[in-house]
Amino acid sequence: LGDRNERGRRLIEFCARNKLVISNTHFKHHKRRRYTWKAPGDVRRAQIDYIMVRERFKNQVKNSRSYPSADIESDHNLVIMHCELKYKKLTKRKPKPIDMSMLKDPIKRREYTRKTDSIAETSNENLSNTIEDQWTEMKKGILDAAETVLKKDNTIERRKPWISEEVLELIHERRKYKTISDEEGQRTYRRLRNEINRKCKRDKEKHLNDICEEINNELNADNLDKA
Repeated sequence: LGDRNERGRRLIEFCARNKLVISNTHFKHHKRRRYTWKAPGDVRRAQIDYIMVRERFKNQVKNSRSYPSADIESDHNLVIMHCELKYKKLTKRKPKPIDMSMLKDPIKRREYTRKTDSIAETSNENLSNTIEDQWTEMKKGILDAAETVLKKDNTIERRKPWISEEVLELIHERRKYKTISDEEGQRTYRRLRNEINRKCKRDKEKHLNDICEEINNELNADNLDKA
């Protein structure tokens, strides 16, 4: 709208060089919704005010036009752009699953205790930090230690909490004979399968009995929340 002059050409070059889009020249509107300035006496109208956006955001601009009816006490018209901002989704760090029951294992318990003791010593050495900073550092260290030492094993063998290391070893042993087709190999495979089933049943009963005993002990000690 109007005649392009040297400043207009420089503006176009600037937009091309910096990958910008002039939003209020991007949409087809009536002339009265495109002009942004009128000369005294309304002898001439021109579009000399612009809103520029990055090219990568141009699809988010839904409309852009001037509003000559806006009362702003100026010979320039108000220019407005409507856009829908699309924010990048922030992915939160998903904590690794922790299996607290692994603390029943003396080796795991000692390893976890050693790591947490080291964290406490480091925190005590950094006395220059605020209480909040010390707490944040200690909390992060404890969680990192738990995720490292008490990391949940999601393999098939670990899906059942009562499966013991002894049974896992038998399962690995059984796999060796699965593809052996001779009579001796098949006989060994069946023997291991029966032994695994028998020991799984035994370990499951023991696991359930231990849970019942633990619940009963907590009830007797009036620890209803733990029970």
